[in-house]
Amino acid sequence: MNSSANPSRWFVVMSFLLSLSLMSELSYGQGRRAKQEDSKPSDQSTTEINLWRSMLGDLAAECPSLTPEKNRPLALAEVADVYWLIDKEMSKDHFVSALDSALELKREDRNRAIRFILSLAARRDADLSRKLIDKLNERTEKQSDDADVPFKVALDLAESSPKDAARFAENLTGFEQDKNGVAWLLFQIARGDVDAADRFCGFYLNKLASNPNALIGDLLWFAGFAFGYAESYGFQNNLAAKMIGVSLKEPRLNARPAMASRFLVVALDKTRKTIEQARVSPPQVRESLGNIAIYAINYLSPEVGRYLPSVTGDWNRLWQEALSLSPSSQDEAAKKIQEIVSQRVTAQEATSNSSLDSIISSNLADAEKAAGECQRDRAYASAAFFMGGAKDFNRAMSTAELIKDISLRKNMIEFIHYNMCLKATEAGELNEASEHVRYVSNSDQLALLYVKMANVALRQKDTPRAVELLAETKRLADKSSDPTAKARNYLAAAALYAQFDMFETESTLREAIKAVNQAKATNLDSLRVMIKVNTQCPGEKDDRWLGGADSPERFSIYGTLSLFSKQDFIGATSLARNLEDATSRIRALLSILRTAIEGHKEKSVADAAKKQ
Repeated sequence: MNSSANPSRWFVVMSFLLSLSLMSELSYGQGRRAKQEDSKPSDQSTTEINLWRSMLGDLAAECPSLTPEKNRPLALAEVADVYWLIDKEMSKDHFVSALDSALELKREDRNRAIRFILSLAARRDADLSRKLIDKLNERTEKQSDDADVPFKVALDLAESSPKDAARFAENLTGFEQDKNGVAWLLFQIARGDVDAADRFCGFYLNKLASNPNALIGDLLWFAGFAFGYAESYGFQNNLAAKMIGVSLKEPRLNARPAMASRFLVVALDKTRKTIEQARVSPPQVRESLGNIAIYAINYLSPEVGRYLPSVTGDWNRLWQEALSLSPSSQDEAAKKIQEIVSQRVTAQEATSNSSLDSIISSNLADAEKAAGECQRDRAYASAAFFMGGAKDFNRAMSTAELIKDISLRKNMIEFIHYNMCLKATEAGELNEASEHVRYVSNSDQLALLYVKMANVALRQKDTPRAVELLAETKRLADKSSDPTAKARNYLAAAALYAQFDMFETESTLREAIKAVNQAKATNLDSLRVMIKVNTQCPGEKDDRWLGGADSPERFSIYGTLSLFSKQDFIGATSLARNLEDATSRIRALLSILRTAIEGHKEKSVADAAKKQ
């Protein structure tokens, strides 16, 4: 550290060095006494836990003063999440404090913070999430715009942790009133974990079965899932005139006979109850419930024959009773079901390539009839772009060659080579990837490809090639005048060095943090590279872009610091404290602490297993 370093940081680092020195002494002393004191608690372990607890306390104390204010509850929730690993009661207190802090924010920031806090809490403990939801519900009496936040939390969880999403939703009171919302969540859970979705569907099926007021209209929302169809149709508020629904493309869904049979048993009971209620209702309600019963019997009859043929006679008798309530609705129900079956077939047969083919044909037709050269070039560029999306690169290259404008043709061909290099890299064909990377001139795109190729080289145990590619990445970072690009390239390289070379990891991270501070970057997981081509014609005011963004597979300064901390806790902590943005610094230190605590727990379990 040079003489110009911040004195307060110097003091902090020296304090950590002293703490770790004491920990080393304790470790050495304990090793000498291991045979005599094998059954005694570890002094080193106690010292480490006290150090972690002290660091967490300091980070928690820093959160209330963060700017902008919207970062405060987010950071405090992350502190609470790490606290859970060593002190659950303190963790719960901080989760509550984080929610209190979030509730003081403006609406947009408040809802985002609440969703983040509840998501973290739900992953840790069901009782904790219930406590936080109860606290939120107290506030929603005054702030009705917070009422749908728990549902959004469940959807957030469904994307990253389907099992947690299901458990979280099961703990929500009143959530089951929105059957359409529950069904939508069910399919989002199924995208990531069909088994979790199956259990979730079973939970709500049992809930409806035990509810004496539930009718067949409440159950229909879940019929598609039970029979392996990616569809959900039902009636809002059990009104026949308000039927809504959706058909999705979910190729992973299959029929589950046990679930289908259970569903049909409950459906038989709820259809019977619907008809009974219709008989004692006023004429208008009677007709509406009769319509729903007729639709349900019509929709479910084919499934009865497949999964529960023993109740076919009961089902036919209900059909006759329902017709007596609303005889004119039979044709309308049959029409609705025909539409659903047609949409089901369309959804199952739809493919992304068929959509791309249609777009490509349209672009080529536009090129043929274009009035001007620029419009024709743009149409060819768009066609080549979508051909690349369909992985038809030879055709894409031939189409790009038809572009008259030299600059646009060059950029489009380079764009295609980028994607060809990417495809070869993903397939593990690094020699082929190297042939295409030579055509890429954009330094940001080139650095990103080098990182992706180095990642594959490491997976293939080709360390010399990975070292060469990462050296090129660092060379491009050194030459870059853009601090954001410099930070991105250094961080991406450091993430890979952390797998095999701690010295290079530290030196690269040090340069990355300098660039991060210079760039004033705060979102250190989202420094993305734009891969796009401008097709703007002369005289047009706005740019016309084809393309998108890309980023390395392994790219997180927090994850890289965590990996580095396994070898050098003090070094990683010192590097993290050099981040000038306070929120980023807190998150980086928390990632290091999480790794240290989880590693300690894993070692304790392993040691205990050896003694048994």
